[in-house]
Amino acid sequence: DRLSIARGLSQERLQTFFSSTPDGRWQINANVRQCVEFKPLNLQSDSYGFEKYHIVFCRNVLIYFNAELKRRILRNIHGVLAPNAILFLGASESISGAEDLFEVINCKPGIAFKKKS
Repeated sequence: DRLSIARGLSQERLQTFFSSTPDGRWQINANVRQCVEFKPLNLQSDSYGFEKYHIVFCRNVLIYFNAELKRRILRNIHGVLAPNAILFLGASESISGAEDLFEVINCKPGIAFKKKS
């Protein structure tokens, strides 16, 4: 909905990167979609493939896992990130137990995590 997409997104960026659909929703523009790969991933799997990603959004999902599984997931994500890649988590999530893998970046508002080598 409009409130969700506009939260933290300037009007200029909204108009630059999104289009309004006839049913009142927002859709990311085709020129952005062709630069992004969207795909489902089983976070509990031990293999995330061999591709290297520059940015990963894993928002509001780690809160549902125990500490041991969360650490394993963060290690697996770290393994598929390109050098200096960025990980975004949800506001209530942390890299607890994987601080050796990620560097905290304050984005104001929000926090991101940069892959450590």
